[in-house]
Amino acid sequence: MGTGKKKIEIKKIEKGSARMVTFSKRRQGLFKKARDYAAKTGSQVAILVFSPAGKPFVHGSRSFDDVIERFMVEMGQDGGGGSGGGDVADGPVVERGQDSGGGGGDVAGGGGDIEEFFTVLEERMSRCESVEELMEMRGELEKIRDRVLERIIKQEDDFVASFFS
Repeated sequence: MGTGKKKIEIKKIEKGSARMVTFSKRRQGLFKKARDYAAKTGSQVAILVFSPAGKPFVHGSRSFDDVIERFMVEMGQDGGGGSGGGDVADGPVVERGQDSGGGGGDVAGGGGDIEEFFTVLEERMSRCESVEELMEMRGELEKIRDRVLERIIKQEDDFVASFFS
């Protein structure tokens, strides 16, 4: 007979660098599971995770803020006791698909290209080993933001011009 699954002991990883690598990989896996769960069930998911260094990482199936706002409204209407939207016996699961406190959330369900962009961005960010690499990445993201804003302004101008031609 086979031995089957063996139960392994779950314990804190003592080596700091190994703990951070494990945290990063498991966080990404957790966020991916949350995206899949939201996509398959049509539910809204939010997760908040603090790294061993105390840095917050968030993921939301639409946006973290939207999910949390909905949760707060539901809890406020129910007097803070139960929830009209599901079982909260284990406590709320709060998540945002983003690695820093600086902006939007994960856009699961908002288009595969955007989801893939954020996934690649998160993976690339997790590989940055120095402040310089992060600053370089920040510069690249600012250039992307500027191009997006330029395109939005051009499309708005084209839209307005179409009314006068």
